[in-house]
Amino acid sequence: FLLPSTQLRSLAVHCYLSAPSGDERNLHDNYGAWLYDLLDGITSMDLMELGIWFMANHESENPPDGGRVLQRAVEFLDQQEIWKLDFLLGATRRFENLACVQMCLVCGGEVLKPPDSGGWDAATTARLPLLQAQGRLRWVDLQGLQL
Repeated sequence: FLLPSTQLRSLAVHCYLSAPSGDERNLHDNYGAWLYDLLDGITSMDLMELGIWFMANHESENPPDGGRVLQRAVEFLDQQEIWKLDFLLGATRRFENLACVQMCLVCGGEVLKPPDSGGWDAATTARLPLLQAQGRLRWVDLQGLQL
């Protein structure tokens, strides 16, 4: 992890949602709530921006099924006990300078828009109510980005 003296201002975390072989099991099932553990290990009070990139490998689907990938992202958040992360980022003094938590869905090297913004809003509002209420939760649409 980071040294206590690290002045971290921006962090991007890539969360891989499926095995490269196309296996349907979730790769994170055996690792527990690692995302919370990672972010809880940050001691810097200077973090201003957090990016959570959901990386899905669905080359067999052309075009990729955005709804299915979004469902896997939501399942990942649930598996990560995201409510603990919401409290950590939204209610602790350590992260009071955090201006935004950006989420981005990348599928087969292509950045996807949320297939159903109403569905995404409902899923994030229910799972991340503090960040949502504070206006810090954002879906990133990176059209034209070369990954």
